[in-house]
Formats: sequence, structure tokens, C-alpha cells
Amino acid sequence: MLTSVAPAGAFQFRGSAPCFENVCPLWYNSPIQTGAAGRTFVTKPHENYDKSGLIKDEFVEIKKIGILGAGIMGGEIAYVMAQAGLGVVMKDVEQRFLDTGMDRVRQIFAFKVKRRRMSQDDMDAATGLVETTLDYDAFADVDFIIEAVPEELGLKQRVFAEIEGICRGDVIIASNTSALSITEIAAACDKQSRVAGMHFFNPVSMMKLVEVIRGKETSGETIDTVCALCEQLGKAPVVCADSAGFIVNRLLCAAMMEAVRCEREGLLQRGWIDNVLVKPAAGLPVGLFRMADQLGIDLLFKVMKILESAFGERMAVPREIAELFAAGQLGLKTGRGFYDYSAGPPRKPGGPEPDDDIKRIIVSRVLGAVVAEARRLVSEGVAGAEDVDTAMKFGALFKKPPFKYTLEVGAAEMDARLAEYALKYGGVFVRNGEDSNVTSNGL
Repeated sequence: MLTSVAPAGAFQFRGSAPCFENVCPLWYNSPIQTGAAGRTFVTKPHENYDKSGLIKDEFVEIKKIGILGAGIMGGEIAYVMAQAGLGVVMKDVEQRFLDTGMDRVRQIFAFKVKRRRMSQDDMDAATGLVETTLDYDAFADVDFIIEAVPEELGLKQRVFAEIEGICRGDVIIASNTSALSITEIAAACDKQSRVAGMHFFNPVSMMKLVEVIRGKETSGETIDTVCALCEQLGKAPVVCADSAGFIVNRLLCAAMMEAVRCEREGLLQRGWIDNVLVKPAAGLPVGLFRMADQLGIDLLFKVMKILESAFGERMAVPREIAELFAAGQLGLKTGRGFYDYSAGPPRKPGGPEPDDDIKRIIVSRVLGAVVAEARRLVSEGVAGAEDVDTAMKFGALFKKPPFKYTLEVGAAEMDARLAEYALKYGGVFVRNGEDSNVTSNGL
């Protein structure tokens, strides 16, 4: 299942919880109440939320979540729902997928018990909130649905059409797609205004970001309710327009493409490139080649094909990635990808320390590629500069998200670098006028 091109280093993330007031000021104070009998009420800030913090009138009640698609990702989503005290029904087509999802839920809660963060009784109560099913019957009374089936447009459209005929008419159906068009997915539904993207990042139990995607017909009320639910789960929602790859995957792929190009040109071998990118000068949580192997070359290839289809030659899949995919060398899960894992984890690169100038070029080009694509993304109206930085900080764990990095470098210097790189290297640096009205500080 394609879930995200978020860095695999996120599995090791142990940072402190972010301050949501600094991340999403509007949603930090969104009114969420818990009523009698454990019922949770998520209000409609779009129509009813007064900025003074008062509720103007009615609310939407969400107490049971339906999840379409189990496995690891479905299990992670089910965990965060149960952790928030919500009932969950998780559906898949085979019992083995449901078993995998439930095993994941239990594993995460068991870890918390082992670390004395919760009692065994609390774990039993929380896992008891999650039920599994092989049919749609239990979805007749759910209040919110999250789809997490494999990343195939036709499959998602079929599932959306099926579930719309079963659930209540007021239920929001959100897709966890990492790159496919929400508008195209929603085309299978009669009530397209109630369809949105809700892209969690793996592992959902640890990653704070949720990209909330607004399709062509998605209503403001739907977006507001999705964002309020994200906050209830302790997540940081960032709203963006329906564009291929949304924010994080699009920018991570731009970085990956440039890293591959740097190796192709002979600047450094991939082991050294990864080593350079995790140093403070770049601030990535994990090297890009290692990230690709840990996530799966097949997943990366599929997302890059979506980007190539949407944006053309500028975002074409690098031949190195296409060759690995064709050869079935998909990374850690097959024992070989960019690195060979037959003898265990790849060792630190050998040989003499690379020249400092080469290191600076690598960092400048890889982070510059992210800046160039981020500027273009902002000019297209996909998201604002501040939201882009928030997404990269909490979805990709970048210590230097693009517009913050630009401020570090200086706007004039960044403009000069990108102009130079466009002439020298092309690719994601190519300027075709679409970002000419966005300065490199995003303002």
C-alpha cells in the first residue's frame, strides 16, 4: 500500500511534541468537547466557530470512524483513533490484512504499556474500541470514513462508490492517498462536496502532519471538520489544493531527483551524499537514498510517475530509479535497492573525507531543488509559504524547510543560485514563468 514518501528515519523520531498554536493558529483553539457517555463532538468552525472561542450554534457529532483498508497503515490510523477514544471499524477484503492491522494496533499499545505510559487495563479498553469486518454492514452507522486502500485510482473510485451507497448522507469520506487526485477520486461519488484528502504520514502513531486536501467540489465545511478531527487526534493539519503529490511528496521527490543527478555527475557516491545530507548543514533526518530503500523503490517510482504525468519532463522519473524498479530491486524489503543489504545494513562510506566545497554544492543543490519546487507550488496556489514549511517540518522532519532555508541563505543569493542552476542543470530548476511572481522568501 502506498502511504507516503516520508523519511523512514521518522521511525526513530523522538522529538518533543510541537506547539500547535505556532503551527496552525486557527485550529489550535477549535472547539472540541467531550459530552456524556464518552461522546465526542467536533464542531463546524467554518460556519459556527467564533474566534473568541465560543460555539455559535450546532455541532457535528463524531464518535465512530470507519477505515477502509487494514494492513500496517490501516492499523496505524486505527490506533490514533482509538487512542483518542473513538470507536473504529476497520474493513478489508481478506482476514490476513485485518489481522495485520489489529496486530499493529496491539503492538503500539503494548509498547506504551511496556514503557509504563499506560496500564494494561487501559490498553484492553482502547483495543476494545477497534473492531474488524470483511463486509460493509458495520459502516451503516459510522460518522466519518477514511479510505486507505492501495494506491490505484480505479480501485479507490470503486470503493468510494460502494461505500457512499451504504453510509449516511452526511458522512465525510476522506482518502489517505499520498499523490492521486482527490477530484478524480470524488468523481465516483454523488456528494462530492463531502469528499476530501486526509493524508497521514507513516508511522501515523508518531508523525504529526496530516495533509488535508481540498478537491474541486470539496466544501469548506468538510475541510473544517477534517481539520478539527485532526486536532482532536493531536495532529497538525495543513490544508492544500488538489495537486499531484500535494506538498511533502512533491518536494521530497524533487530532492531525490537532484540527489540522483549529483551522483550521476560523479560529485560523490550515494553513501557520501547521504552522509552529507544528514549533517547540520542540510539537516535531513535520513539520507535520501537510504530513505528510498526503506520506503520501497516501488512506492517512490509510483509517486514519481504521478508527478511526471502531471508536470512533464521537469519531474521525469530518473533512469536509475526506473531501472531498480524494473529489476525488482525495491530496497530493504527485497534485500537490494540503492544499497545492498545482503550482509546487513550498509556501512559508513569509506575513503577520504570529501572536499568541503563538494559538500556545500551537494547541500545547495538538493535543498535548492526543494526551494525551487516549493516556490512553484506556492505560485500555483497549492499552499502558502508558511504552510509549506510547516508541512516539511512535521511531515518530512526537515530542520531546514524551504522558506526557512531561504532566509538563512538570503533571498538575493537564493535567486542567483536558482537562476544559475536552471542554466547549468535544468530539471526541477527550470523556470518557465509559472513562478516568476513569487520571490524566494515566498512573499
